[in-house]
Amino acid sequence: MRHTFGAAVAAAIVALSGPANATELRLLSSWDSSYTAVPNIVGVFVDSVAEASGGDTTITMTGPEAVPPFEQLQPVSLGVFDLLFTHGGYHSGETGISTAIDAIEGDPTKRRESGVWDWLDTYYQENHNLKLISIPTALTGYQILLRQPMVDGKLTGLKVRGTSVYHGLIEALGGAPVILPAGEMYAAAERGIVDGISWPAVGAIGFKLCEVTPNMVRPSFGAVSYLIFMNLDKFNALDEAEQKLLLSEGEKLELTTVDTFSQILADEDAQMIACGARVDEQSEEWAAAAQKAFADKAWSMAAEQSGAKAEEFHEFAREKGMTE
Repeated sequence: MRHTFGAAVAAAIVALSGPANATELRLLSSWDSSYTAVPNIVGVFVDSVAEASGGDTTITMTGPEAVPPFEQLQPVSLGVFDLLFTHGGYHSGETGISTAIDAIEGDPTKRRESGVWDWLDTYYQENHNLKLISIPTALTGYQILLRQPMVDGKLTGLKVRGTSVYHGLIEALGGAPVILPAGEMYAAAERGIVDGISWPAVGAIGFKLCEVTPNMVRPSFGAVSYLIFMNLDKFNALDEAEQKLLLSEGEKLELTTVDTFSQILADEDAQMIACGARVDEQSEEWAAAAQKAFADKAWSMAAEQSGAKAEEFHEFAREKGMTE
């Protein structure tokens, strides 16, 4: 009787504590859930990892309210958080390599087959104690949104919010770039502190930018390369099966993100227009010049920040036919 009672208590304790091999990971995100990429990229990843592991691997997410977006790389590198969902523009002050990723051919299969993915993985492991898990990329690219329609394809005299990845294009068009966190964009445009906002083509509706910057300059440019990193020490501490699971789900995410964002763009553009926005269509020549200015600045910033390593990456990507 006493043995039976003890066994029952022990079983109850095991049941309450969960599976013996359960892994709980903490993820830091550069955006909160109002940004389209959160539910449609990292949210998908979190759910797929839980499902593929049978619930043995779970991920809880913390947003920029915990750590500002421009300061998030180091806490994950040091292991304060296990995972990071971000974009290279948010840590361009720590490595120039991050600014160049969007200047590379965005097709996820080509990035892997060319060796670009592995080059980046090795770089972040050796220099930032981070393991690359996934580069989910929105081929829908970036756009500029303005309070007033663009004049002659230029931004002459205009102040335009944008992280470092946009600066080359803004300056090439005669504008002055202004760095602001995403949470301050709406108020800055509403008050006239900025005349425009550079932002991915997908995600503007979540910030209600149609209300303050209703002119959507198109075509879009670049490819939005989101990044999911894991603290390298934490990754190495996992067993091989769990490592493979995370990497496999990360690769699947890259493939599904392309189609997902193409559909989202169509839906969000319709919502933006219903909200009062309009498409400010530019010429094919403008589009080509915008793409070149964007890419050139990305590579020059990479070289300024990371020197020979950035040059090595540029040459590697060029040899593989993945950039100009």
